[in-house]
Amino acid sequence: MKKKIYLLLTLSCVICSFIFQSCNEEKIDNMKYILGTVKKIDETSYYFTNGKDTFLPVNEYSYEVTDGQRAFVYFYISSKENMNYDYNIDVQDIKNVLTKDVVEVTEDNKDSFGNDKAKIVDVSITDGYLNLRFHAPSGSKDMVVNLVKNDINPLGGINDDDRVVLEFRLKNENTDTANSLGSGIVSFKLGKYDPETLKKSGIRLVYRDLNDNIIDIKIER
Repeated sequence: MKKKIYLLLTLSCVICSFIFQSCNEEKIDNMKYILGTVKKIDETSYYFTNGKDTFLPVNEYSYEVTDGQRAFVYFYISSKENMNYDYNIDVQDIKNVLTKDVVEVTEDNKDSFGNDKAKIVDVSITDGYLNLRFHAPSGSKDMVVNLVKNDINPLGGINDDDRVVLEFRLKNENTDTANSLGSGIVSFKLGKYDPETLKKSGIRLVYRDLNDNIIDIKIER
């Protein structure tokens, strides 16, 4: 099922004011935050990982648990001890990040992804996810983002034996009418396209920029 995002949501406004790095953690008045992955223990218990450390919530916090969901987690380090995790944390807030899988382009779906303009602002690979922040024409209409593996008709005709070539695709109904840009963020689960799994040096990310040029970015794993 397609997931739609709307630019200029509160979440986008909050997260885009932060520095977006592969290990995104900062101290703000003794509060910390990470961009992490939700790992489900059971129906009500879970922890987070940022690909390096594990963080176990030990306070009561109402949150709908979805295994594999990416989220910004705001917390204080707890004094409670637990030898099974790197940190026990008192969660203050959780902001889910749009999380999607990579989609393979086929003859049946090749015309469904769109090829609208965007500007990639930050990109990184962490914990098996490609994290991406971008700007695009914004408005009240829908926009759908995808990361695709396109071996049928590669955008720009780009191939690379040393890297996994993936395309960032937008289907943006605001492109022709917008007079301003909004910001969005998304994490794509790389799965079988993870360069570490495939023993590749990284990812080559291809997209169409705001000036209608085909751009490719080389990202180290």
